[in-house]
Amino acid sequence: MRSTLPDGLKSRLLASLACPGCRSPLVAGDGGLICAACATTYAPSGETQVLLPPASRQTAAAEVEAWNREAIRPRLSYRWIRRLMSPQVHRWGPELRWLRERLSTLPADALVVDIGCGAAKDEKGVVRLDLSPGPAVDVAGDALSLPFLDSTVDAVLAIRVLEHVKDPVKVVAEALRVLRPGGLVVAVVPFFEPYHRNPTDHSRFCRDGVERLFGAFEKVELEVATGPAISLAWFLKEWIAVLAPFSNRPLVYASVREIAGWLFAPLAWLDPLVRRKAYAHKIAGSFWYVGRRAPESRP
Repeated sequence: MRSTLPDGLKSRLLASLACPGCRSPLVAGDGGLICAACATTYAPSGETQVLLPPASRQTAAAEVEAWNREAIRPRLSYRWIRRLMSPQVHRWGPELRWLRERLSTLPADALVVDIGCGAAKDEKGVVRLDLSPGPAVDVAGDALSLPFLDSTVDAVLAIRVLEHVKDPVKVVAEALRVLRPGGLVVAVVPFFEPYHRNPTDHSRFCRDGVERLFGAFEKVELEVATGPAISLAWFLKEWIAVLAPFSNRPLVYASVREIAGWLFAPLAWLDPLVRRKAYAHKIAGSFWYVGRRAPESRP
């Protein structure tokens, strides 16, 4: 766990961790954390507490390797293009401000878990969970089987991550399980967005789909996050790149896409006006969702 986490939060985090296999409490022992029930030992990797079964670690490594092998970005021949990359179509700034407003309603000692280390990567006091260990990751764990005891977490963040998991329904069910009664789930869920691997990409949800996905929660907020203008800019960028001559070559496709991205980027500035329209949800890029676990609900 990162040394920058407050000591009180570290204590709460350690007390809430569970064996991903049998969901039993973990105790400190030689070489790492040990499951009190099945005696499995989970050793840390640097500052990351790894709570992944070997099979999950192998699957995650294979997906990342496939992504790096097939994607354009990691290639040496593409590095010079990165300097010319067009702006990201969705805006992290508004999402960060929206997220911080929601986090400000929580107690100072709240245990907040960010699945996938999304928009909260720079937020202090937020526990970062990801499949792969790293310097910015506190817990390496699988969102499909969160390594936390039942009803021990105050808030779960799923910011632009549910499209990248193989079973978003199960991830949301896991969030419900680990949240204490009254705890919050805060999410940004994509709808009208092009395919984008990181390292995989599986799902999209319209407004009604978001409501159904989080149906076990009490809805607090459900709003358009990125609207039709941003969706249009992103799709035009990809459309031009796909139609370009010789676009079957990855380097040509990437070059045209980034040039088109600069041309259509100004459309995104119209989004604050367009996304407030009554029917903007029909072609919205993504949705903000905040839900609360009801006091009487059961995981």
